[in-house]
Amino acid sequence: MSKPALITATFCLIFLTSLGQSQKFIYTSPQPDAKYINPEQNIILRTAYPLDKASLKKTPLSIEGTISGIHSYNILWSEDLKTFIIRPDEHFYYGEKVTINIGRGLNTSQGNTIENLSFSFTIKPQDNLPLLKAFYQENYNDLDSGLTLPNAHLPLINFSRDNYYPTDYQVPHMIHFDDLDDDHYFFTFNPRGGSSDYSDYLSINDKFGIPLFFRKTKSNNLNFHVMPSGWLAYARNDYANPKNEKYFILDSAFVCIDSVAAGNGYNLDAHDLLCLENGHYLILSYDPQPVDMSEVIIGGNPNATVIGLVIQEVDNEENVYFQWRSWDHFQITDATDDIDLLASNIDYVHGNALELDMDGNLLLSSRHLDEITKIDIEQEI
Repeated sequence: MSKPALITATFCLIFLTSLGQSQKFIYTSPQPDAKYINPEQNIILRTAYPLDKASLKKTPLSIEGTISGIHSYNILWSEDLKTFIIRPDEHFYYGEKVTINIGRGLNTSQGNTIENLSFSFTIKPQDNLPLLKAFYQENYNDLDSGLTLPNAHLPLINFSRDNYYPTDYQVPHMIHFDDLDDDHYFFTFNPRGGSSDYSDYLSINDKFGIPLFFRKTKSNNLNFHVMPSGWLAYARNDYANPKNEKYFILDSAFVCIDSVAAGNGYNLDAHDLLCLENGHYLILSYDPQPVDMSEVIIGGNPNATVIGLVIQEVDNEENVYFQWRSWDHFQITDATDDIDLLASNIDYVHGNALELDMDGNLLLSSRHLDEITKIDIEQEI
């Protein structure tokens, strides 16, 4: 009888002691001393326990740029109250250093006090959208300037293979097939190299190549697929205007019900999209920055453009709840031997795919690192 009583008493002592201890933020974005941050950046802070919203009003909090000065702000909370987003009312200035100070006063709902926090980060030196356009133009040959949202209406379809399909729709022709497990195949038909034989289409075809659904679009598309929810998703691929790139979500009637874009001033990259249980999305963004590679490697180009990678958790209003950047974790020299670090454009990561591990952590597949990276999505400091 005495042993269980001793265990219970010990548990209570540990529990009461933990309530009296001060806690630290387990995640900040940007990370302390981060560089190449966008002027549109919001500040994301997370604790291990739900926060007491009322205590934030009594907590000294300041945002100051070395050029832009003191910033007013507003606060957005996550549903679990563990994360809050500080949104400055005005954007930061290129090239300035920004400092965040949070004083004592913020508490968790369990009564823990959050320790003081002070950190700084540096805003990128210039607008990098021209660098992103140049990167796409050099690496892809299908620039498109379509800007319209997808048509929500189904086309009329006649299932004769030889008649009634639009002349610019490429009906697939099967040249070989076996007994396949998949009943449906999802295609994005995108003319390459200036081809005028066909136009941009989304298409669902059976295993014999017969179209079951198709829709013409006004821009290139990528990654048309079924999500775990049963909804469909595809990305508009507008290399000439990266700010217009989004994922579109379609319901079972092929009606567009939502769109997903990057936040914090980044532009979405179409390589992958994951929908989380909380209704948020994990997306990728390519982030080119000017880098003096002569300081990184002997013979490096002093005016090189290096392509970083950004992962974000966003809602459908472009609020960012989590952000991970290759600049904070990878070295440019981590790239595989076949990546020319003396070139003027260096795509040293090239993130291709995201997946959640069974333990809830995030897996990133990076083509130019030959690596699967495991990322703790809850704790990033």
